[in-house]
Amino acid sequence: MLWDESDSDGDDHSDSDSEDTELYEEIVWEGLRNKTIVVKNGDNTYRCPLSPGRKKQSYKYRELLAHATGVATGKKGPVKAGGHRAVMKYLLAELGDRPMIPQAERILYLDQVVPKRKGRATRLLAPWMGILVNIDNSRTNENGFRLAPGPAEIKEKFKEYKPERVDVFHDFRGHQGTALLTFRSDIRGLEDAQAFEHSFAATNRGRKAWWEEARSANRDLYGWQAAEKDLESNLGRLAKHIKNYCDVKTVKDMVQENERLNKQIVEDLVKIVDKKNDMVAASHTQFVTLQNMVADVEALRLKAEEEKRNMEAQHKRDLEEMILKAHKKEAAHNEIVMSRQVALTNKLRTLESRCEQMRDTETKLRLSKEAVQLQFEKEMENAQRLLKEASKKAELHAAMRCKQTVEQKELIQKHEVFYPRSDYF
Repeated sequence: MLWDESDSDGDDHSDSDSEDTELYEEIVWEGLRNKTIVVKNGDNTYRCPLSPGRKKQSYKYRELLAHATGVATGKKGPVKAGGHRAVMKYLLAELGDRPMIPQAERILYLDQVVPKRKGRATRLLAPWMGILVNIDNSRTNENGFRLAPGPAEIKEKFKEYKPERVDVFHDFRGHQGTALLTFRSDIRGLEDAQAFEHSFAATNRGRKAWWEEARSANRDLYGWQAAEKDLESNLGRLAKHIKNYCDVKTVKDMVQENERLNKQIVEDLVKIVDKKNDMVAASHTQFVTLQNMVADVEALRLKAEEEKRNMEAQHKRDLEEMILKAHKKEAAHNEIVMSRQVALTNKLRTLESRCEQMRDTETKLRLSKEAVQLQFEKEMENAQRLLKEASKKAELHAAMRCKQTVEQKELIQKHEVFYPRSDYF
């Protein structure tokens, strides 16, 4: 198990004696002994196994030992302190197994007198600058104002020295014939400024030649690197400019300042990288969490779809079963209706037959009455004496006929009560 140095830093106080530190130290030490955690590369260089995210993976032995010793102090938390303490112990144990190379025995000694260092370091102006004088300003305009090449022209002529900026200076008479070249503030800029000075000194046109010789005796350019002594020189507005805008520093001061700035930049970059690594780790954790959530949602979706399919299949089966039952009930109902319809039809036919018989009977009775009437008329004359008796018989016969008619009507009404006409169809 490895711990990346991109983990968030702990408190500033030392955690090297905590239980977590000892635990992680024991784990990493066991991994180093079992060769599951590798420190040495195949080309006899070394790498930190607890910092796999570092771009550099090839160190010298003492570089890695210094790194492990620094982190083992515990300022970055118990995890890093314990792991790097184990790496430090492993490196020291490996160094103990190495044969020490004996130093050569000293035979001769240096007896000559070594001169003492005298004087102080040259104090230059920062940022690095070059002074250019005796620029041709002999030409004038119609108002008598002196004219000379401007900053762009001078910068183009001295482009091989890579100046970042060129300033020229004027007074009420015009161009003063002086210019100030500003170089980069790093070591490359110092080299350009020194090359600028050496190019003029090689042709005897440097600072010393300018101040010691007649400065207007020729029209050659003179130049040198700006230093502390130029602050009090008689260079007009140029001297005022460097007093106001320049600092006096030695090369050592500039190197130290650059080292401090570079160290601060490195520390800031380390903090930024650590912060970015923390953000990446947090993003990775969030990604894993979201990935798990997506997997859970996908599983729920699949489960829901499966349940939906099952419910649809069950609903389809239930619907088919209901339709089948409905069809069966409909067939049974139709069969019952048909049987009842047949029975009613038969009953209707029976009633129609009975009605026909009753109509025939009524017709026969009417014909019989007519025959009796004819017979009565025929016998009227021959049976006057039997008139009274015949009348009685006729009345009796009429009463019987009325009674029969009423009985027939009552029978019909009774039949209609039990078998209404709406049931026939």
